[in-house]
Amino acid sequence: MKKQQYATTESGQRVILFANGTWEPINTEKNEIVDCEDCSEVVTVLTDEIEDINYVVLKETFSISSDGGDTGLVFSMMSPMKNEYMISIFAYGASNIIEKGNKAIIQFIDNSKITLKVMVEDNYENQALYFFGESFYNLNDLREFKEKKIKRIRQYTYNGFVDELFNDEQALFFQKSLRCLMQYSENYFKNQK
Repeated sequence: MKKQQYATTESGQRVILFANGTWEPINTEKNEIVDCEDCSEVVTVLTDEIEDINYVVLKETFSISSDGGDTGLVFSMMSPMKNEYMISIFAYGASNIIEKGNKAIIQFIDNSKITLKVMVEDNYENQALYFFGESFYNLNDLREFKEKKIKRIRQYTYNGFVDELFNDEQALFFQKSLRCLMQYSENYFKNQK
C-alpha cells in the first residue's frame, strides 16, 4: 500500500515520498491529484451512543493562519451518511457571529471560484457549516473541492471576513482530507446494514 509523505528538496522542489523509497515531484503549476489509498491516518468513525448513529470524521481539525494566529480558519469535515458531507469553517479574528446568508468564497489555483452560502439559522459562534451531497443539489461544488487545489478561502462573518492563502502543503492536505472522507465514507456506509 502506498503511504505518502511530503518533503522539500535542497533546491526547493516539493515532492511526494512513498514508503517504497520512490518519489514524485509535485507540480505546483496545476491541480495536483492526490492519491489517498491509506486514509486510516486521516479519518475515523465516531459513534453517537445515545442515538446509535455513526459518522465518518476527520481525526483532527486543521487550521490556516498567515499572521501567527491572530486571525485564521479552522476546518473540520464529516459524513453522516453515504453521499452526504459537511465542511465546517471556524473563522477567528473577525466578528464572532456567522449568520444564515453569510458566504465563503473559494478560489482555486486555476483562479476559478465558487461561492458557498450558510444555509442554516443556528450556527455556532464563528463557525459556518456547509453541506454537500445529493439532497443538497451541489455535487458540482463538491467535485471542484475534490479535483482542484485551493488557492485561498475568504469566510465572511457578520461584520467582516477572514481571508487565508493556502500554501501547497495545506492545499494538498485539504484535498487529501476531503478525498479520504469521501472514499472512506462511501466504503463504510456501503457495508452498513
